[in-house]
Amino acid sequence: TKINELLKIIEKIHKKPIVPIFKPFENAGTERRVPELSKLKKLGYEPKISLEEGVEKTYNWCLKHLKIDV
Repeated sequence: TKINELLKIIEKIHKKPIVPIFKPFENAGTERRVPELSKLKKLGYEPKISLEEGVEKTYNWCLKHLKIDV
């Protein structure tokens, strides 16, 4: 999942546009991270919820527990 795709999911949940601020990595390890589930799937792992549902659950949890003003 690319950052821009994730941003679109969050915008849909948030119901407001989000303007990303791109900055260079500063001592953050690798510049590119590409999570891959294919090895886990070979071991029998299958996600139980979609990325969209997971992001929405995380978003709502943060609003409730972190007292974020949006």
